[in-house]
Amino acid sequence: MKLTIRPRLCFDDSERESITNAGFSGASLGCWLPSGDVDTQIDFMIRCRGDQDESIAFYRLPSAAHDGTEKRANEQGLLALPLGDSEIPSVPATVRVHDVLAQRPSTSNTRSFATSQCWIASQSRLEPACPPQWLAEALPSEDHAVCAWLPRIGLFVLEPSDRVTLDQCVCPPSPPVTFDKQSDDRCAEWTAPPTPPALPHRLAGLRLLEPLTAEDVLGPSGLGGAGADIGRDAEGLGDQSDTPAGTKDEKSGRRQSSTSGPRNWKSWMLRKLDKLAGPKDPQSKDSQAKDDQKGPPASPLGTHDTSQHGSNARNRRTSGAGSISASLFRYLSRSVAQERENQLEKLLQMSRMDPDRALRFAIPLAGADAFRGLAIPGARLMSRLPNFSLSGLHGGGGPADVWDIDPQVRSRLVAAYHEMANRESAAGRHRRAAYIHANLLGNYAAAAAVLEAGGYFQEAAALYREKLNRPAEAAKCLMAAGLFEQAAEIYAKIQDHVNECDAWRRAGDDARATRALEHAVTKLVSSRQIVDAAEMIDDLLDDRARAIELLFDQWPNGHDVRRCLVKAFTWWGEANEHAIAADRLRTVIETTSDRDRLRLVELTHHLARRYPDRHLQRTAEDRCRVAVSQILVTPTSSGDADRALTMLRTLDSSSPLLGSDATRFASRHRKREHERVKSAQPASRSSSRELDRLRSITLPKGNYITAQMVNDELFVMRHQGTDVWVARLADPGKISGTQENLPFHRINGVSENLNELCPVDLIVSGTQIYVRFPHEQTMMTSLRLESQTLADAWTIHWRWPGGLQSSDVAVAASDDTFANLETNNGETILTQWSNHSMALRTYSLTSLIESVHDINIDEIGFDLASQEFQIRDDTSICPAYSHPTRSTSHLAFLDQSLVVAAGSTLIVDALSSSAFVAAVGHPITAICVSPRSTRRRIAVAHEGGLNVYWWELGELHCQIIETERSFQHVMWMRGGRLFAVSGAQLSRYQIGRQTVVKSGKTTLWSGPTLGLLALSPSVCGVASRTGSIERF
Repeated sequence: MKLTIRPRLCFDDSERESITNAGFSGASLGCWLPSGDVDTQIDFMIRCRGDQDESIAFYRLPSAAHDGTEKRANEQGLLALPLGDSEIPSVPATVRVHDVLAQRPSTSNTRSFATSQCWIASQSRLEPACPPQWLAEALPSEDHAVCAWLPRIGLFVLEPSDRVTLDQCVCPPSPPVTFDKQSDDRCAEWTAPPTPPALPHRLAGLRLLEPLTAEDVLGPSGLGGAGADIGRDAEGLGDQSDTPAGTKDEKSGRRQSSTSGPRNWKSWMLRKLDKLAGPKDPQSKDSQAKDDQKGPPASPLGTHDTSQHGSNARNRRTSGAGSISASLFRYLSRSVAQERENQLEKLLQMSRMDPDRALRFAIPLAGADAFRGLAIPGARLMSRLPNFSLSGLHGGGGPADVWDIDPQVRSRLVAAYHEMANRESAAGRHRRAAYIHANLLGNYAAAAAVLEAGGYFQEAAALYREKLNRPAEAAKCLMAAGLFEQAAEIYAKIQDHVNECDAWRRAGDDARATRALEHAVTKLVSSRQIVDAAEMIDDLLDDRARAIELLFDQWPNGHDVRRCLVKAFTWWGEANEHAIAADRLRTVIETTSDRDRLRLVELTHHLARRYPDRHLQRTAEDRCRVAVSQILVTPTSSGDADRALTMLRTLDSSSPLLGSDATRFASRHRKREHERVKSAQPASRSSSRELDRLRSITLPKGNYITAQMVNDELFVMRHQGTDVWVARLADPGKISGTQENLPFHRINGVSENLNELCPVDLIVSGTQIYVRFPHEQTMMTSLRLESQTLADAWTIHWRWPGGLQSSDVAVAASDDTFANLETNNGETILTQWSNHSMALRTYSLTSLIESVHDINIDEIGFDLASQEFQIRDDTSICPAYSHPTRSTSHLAFLDQSLVVAAGSTLIVDALSSSAFVAAVGHPITAICVSPRSTRRRIAVAHEGGLNVYWWELGELHCQIIETERSFQHVMWMRGGRLFAVSGAQLSRYQIGRQTVVKSGKTTLWSGPTLGLLALSPSVCGVASRTGSIERF
């Protein structure tokens, strides 16, 4: 088992010496001057050296790690270390250092560390303490390498070339110095040595300041040369031997000066190779032919007059060295394909043996495409700095060498990269893990999460904002980083005013925080969330009086009146303001109209049972009884009367007679209402009166391809150009007029081949919406659509789950079960799915018809004239099964029974052994099942009319509603109401057990009908492709 220990240096300011405590007896002593001017350093060197000239080595180091300030970058310290067995004569009063590896030679089989040196401050120690031989094995094995580990600087390696002598500090400048003979002083001014350039705080990568020339490309260091081995420093990647390069003249030193002759010759060679590979632009053949007629220069090293070509020579030289054509790139890539495969195999092997080294040469598998042209293909992996940097995510703008990697090798590389990323994250090196996720794998979400976990909040915020388009997460990271002003600006842009207020308050700007809260309150009021707005005013603005006034202003024509009044009376009860509550209750009673009686019953019922003051409880109880009696004597809907009687039954739990009387009266009331409606309803009647038209809903202009009710909200989708826009509208039964401010979400990536007149298919399963277009879509990702009025959020997926993507039609049940129809090789297959991926049962519809009708497959024939499957008998041929198409295939779940419409055949409870099959006689255009908790019926619209089917006592019954005309859409609503669309006419039918009443019809004003919508239990909507929704 391999054990990895990561010691760290701990500095202790106490008087005790760590040398003695650690047991390093006999350790050599050095000293370190952290900072000082030139005079102080020279005096330090003289005191340390004494009479010994070559026994003390001096090294110039920065006083601390570079923090980006120019002052700290110019400060330097001096380190004095003894050489060999020598000692510093008198150690100055500075920071003392000692050699923790100055031990006797090891007697084990491992290498001796007697000559290794690692200097640390005397008042410091390593935690955890590790044996010297372990530390020696982790250090460089060179004989002359010296390591130093100092506070505020870190661990570094010193070589003999880094030594500084006293002569270098006091030597005069290079120009001759003149002296004044009288004063014997120097007349020339002293020129201080130049300050060495400070390394940047973070080295993200290396780039060429000048583009490569043709000589660099085709010379000894170019294609085929040994100098092109970029990965030569890696043991696993550059293990090929170097070969001598250059011609005989170059070895002997007879090389041409920098003229344009070789460059023009090599540019001509590139053009010849490009022509050999195949020109990309046919129009460029003439210009290439002219160049070929000129021929190559007399010699690669001969001179050539560039003035004959002018600027074109420079252009050719730049293009030949910078980027090449795609055909030449492919031609040259094939020549180095095998070497590239070897490099990738070595990289995979190195990722297992030496992951740190492999990470330096890891090839990016995804990234930005910001490059211009293609570079000369290479066969070596380039060394990179494995550290995350935002600048490394953008392309350099120069030519690129794109490698074509085998899919299997690519998957192995991805697995190796993920393993290295997990290793770096576990070790706490989050920037290296983020480099793997972002720069190598292109997974910006994982990179941002790693950076956020490591505390690099600014870089994580930049990824969330620029790459992922997730401003909320970016603002959260900025808040964690303490950048409250920037986070507040982002929250303001996305209209998250609550978090914006918190950010401004933490930034110390209370005025802006208050303005943000006012915006939040206004937004909640405009979206009809009155109670939430009042709670925000009370909690965050600390103004309960204003919150109560906002709640009470909703009576009687406001939004969510009952909740608002209950909340207001609750606050009055908590504050013991019972007199104000009683006065406001009288105001509510005096301003109640006939249509608000039920709201008054609900409010007084709540106050009689929950309000803390007994006097107000009795008043509310009396007013509740009076309001219920007024509802019963006033002609109202039966639903209001039942609701009022239900609340009266539970008004006083201590009075059992009240509950029994209310129950008896309710049963009698319902019986009388049923007899009255039954006696007034004729057996069969048809009315030609117009339907009551309500004000329409006008959506923003566009080509709408889907409109459907999802969880009591309207889901619409429109297509414009290459974009899809989706939106949701809450409570559409109570909204009318133009909805220009309806928030639409833009989805990019839809193919331009999308037929604007072809609607899309939908599957709704809970809060999951699956959308399928008529053709394959691969550019779109799932979208989570939040609601401003309901707590639930929808997730929209652009591909159907499991094997449903290739089916003709599919449907989802409430228990996460799916069913689909798919035509394959002339046979229609019915499949039941579960858990989005696993097929449970599969049926052939032809076999199902055969088993139900007790016929043989040979008795089913296909009529070429009608394009239908028919059953032959002795007397006639009855149409039984029309070949299903996408427009005549329909599925629906009625409770747990599956209803299938295929062609002109209706199959009820298709998944059971007792399925019902009905031959409709015409191609079916639409089906609709009755709502839940109602009588189980199926409405079928077909090209020959409209039928209603139901089954009882083991038989399937049919009720013919209309004939002689085609219907395209049909929809059930509660109360036995059936709406159907035939062309531009909408009809409404009242369906009874044995009677059918056509209660009204109207002509639709909008364009082509998209579908029928149950906007509310009492409002029917007709959606058109133009965005208009007519309400009836």
